[in-house]
Amino acid sequence: MAKRKPFYVARERGVAVPVYKYDQRKKGKSYPYYTVVDQSGDTRRLLTLSDPEDAKQKADSVAQAIRAGQPELVEFDALKLDLAGAGSA
Repeated sequence: MAKRKPFYVARERGVAVPVYKYDQRKKGKSYPYYTVVDQSGDTRRLLTLSDPEDAKQKADSVAQAIRAGQPELVEFDALKLDLAGAGSA
């Protein structure tokens, strides 16, 4: 099987965070989604987003946090996004 090429790669001084694009099919309709590979902590996490601009922004913030040596910044960013969406429900 051929290796999948990334949709976007966030680069920050020697750190590369890829974003992959996938399509999910439901009832004959295709829905794109984007996966950011987060290796900032002890384990590898796949962050799934539906908007390509949000995925690029998240990949950039993950790359900056890894480069700064502060993976907790990625955790704080995820918490901040959760809290921002909590009031809209």
